[in-house]
Amino acid sequence: LEPGLTRPLDRVAGMSVLGRAGVEAVLKLEKTSVGPVPSGLTRVYLISANLIQAKYVADQISAGVDDSGAAVGTVHVVLVPRTLAAIHNLFEEEGLAGIVELHQFCWEFIPLDFDLLSLELPNFFRNQYLAHDHSGLVSAARAIWGLQSIYGAIPNVFAHGRSVRKLMNLVNVFSLHYGQPKTKQADIGYLYIFERDVDWASCLLSPLTYEGLLDEVFGISCGTVEFGKEVTGADQPTKLQLSSKDKMFDKIRNKHFASIFSVLGVTAKQLSAAQAAASGMNITEMKSFVQNDLKNMKSQSRAVALHIGASERIQKLKGRYFETQLPVEHTIIANTSTRENIEYIEDRMAQLVPYTVSLRLIALLSLASEDRKSTRLNSSHARYL
Repeated sequence: LEPGLTRPLDRVAGMSVLGRAGVEAVLKLEKTSVGPVPSGLTRVYLISANLIQAKYVADQISAGVDDSGAAVGTVHVVLVPRTLAAIHNLFEEEGLAGIVELHQFCWEFIPLDFDLLSLELPNFFRNQYLAHDHSGLVSAARAIWGLQSIYGAIPNVFAHGRSVRKLMNLVNVFSLHYGQPKTKQADIGYLYIFERDVDWASCLLSPLTYEGLLDEVFGISCGTVEFGKEVTGADQPTKLQLSSKDKMFDKIRNKHFASIFSVLGVTAKQLSAAQAAASGMNITEMKSFVQNDLKNMKSQSRAVALHIGASERIQKLKGRYFETQLPVEHTIIANTSTRENIEYIEDRMAQLVPYTVSLRLIALLSLASEDRKSTRLNSSHARYL
């Protein structure tokens, strides 16, 4: 299993589901050789549909082929989101045609919260906008068709972007091929589709909400964030599922980071007062407290502790930059003080801050500047690269 697909797969089919289907073990795909498939068992690879991952798998399978050219055991390769002709050709060139059976699988929208669905295809952005490989639109179109097959045809669709016409044409192709929605009454009234490249600025500006900063500092993968020792103080990392079920997170996720500590502080005091009140309860009240409130209070206390630790880490890494960088970002968007902004970016380079900080500011300045051929801007960009 490719590590990046672990969490989405767990959302679609957890280990209990896989176990009932006959899976004995799930192993992380690594760039090392593996032994032959034990007799009577089947090895299945689940990987992203790209040539690099396919080459790793082909090398492992080739190492398990005996002298007669036959694979020891049965080998299947499942490609997410779909098979590609280039990968078929790769396995043929590696002499694995007839030895390996290729499949394709694509989950559709995965619910990460009661109001949030996601395709969770991490390679889509790179393929679509850097490699100019638009094959990912097929997966997006199928997901939209699947959504309409459940909730009915969406009557009002508004779309903006260069590829949205291709996307909607593919949705129509799926409707013709697989059938129109059986539900006549549409439960969804409007669908808005905005292509990412119509608004690069929101990607390049510094996030200021708590959830945005969590993603920036720790990384959110399939609705899950992982905190290390710097947050928890424990040697083993702690994974936290981010959703509205976490009442503390639901309260602070969209708040400006400047107000987070005050909200967490108030909640911590309320929990402390509730725990102190429990010490004066009689037996009946204590029994009711343990049965109804204690478990919820413990989970809230744990969540508050984690969010306080995460906020402190964010403050340590980002706090000292906010006061100087945010005004610069505002002037860049307003397309004013270009000279001062370039000088600020050059100072950041000289201070050897993480390269992504300066690169994002350069990209934002290039995007917002009317004079994109500015000699000084191009010179700064060239020196940085």
